[in-house]
Amino acid sequence: MNRGFAVLAVLGLLFLGTAPSAVAGQTQHDKFKGWVGLGGGPATMSNYGDYGLLTELGFRRGPHLFAARYATMYGRDHEEISLWGSPDEDYVTDLGVLYGLGASRGPFYASVALGLAFVSRKICVGDDSGCEAERTSGIPWEAGVSYRDLGRIGVAVKAFGNENSVRSFLGLALILEVGLAG
Repeated sequence: MNRGFAVLAVLGLLFLGTAPSAVAGQTQHDKFKGWVGLGGGPATMSNYGDYGLLTELGFRRGPHLFAARYATMYGRDHEEISLWGSPDEDYVTDLGVLYGLGASRGPFYASVALGLAFVSRKICVGDDSGCEAERTSGIPWEAGVSYRDLGRIGVAVKAFGNENSVRSFLGLALILEVGLAG
């Protein structure tokens, strides 16, 4: 765990070092060289319906995309759900940095990205005393299209996932994006 955290910390510092230059030089027509996004939607990490939440901080410079993201996937064992008690719960989080390529055409921005993430899975059966945790590294990815013609507000649809040894997942999120000031 410590080695994975160290790798993420180094990558995060490199990412933050590029962020000021990525945001500098924004124009009125290009307010999304930096953005914060939050959204969610359906996801799968097993053979039943799950849901996911996605938070990201992204920057772009030319065709290059740099992003830090936090994704959480929640799954509930449908056989265990009861109206009178808490269902058993299984969830996976990833905290990662991604690099990708993107292109704009008018108010639309399309991108694909791949990276490295710290992954944690927690499985709870009954109360919290029955919880188990697993941790590993994973390969996060995302592909999406954004509509950015609403001032500093944008809307995106992204497919995202993480391939790892603990619990891989896929998701589709509707994301509200807010452009950062230049």
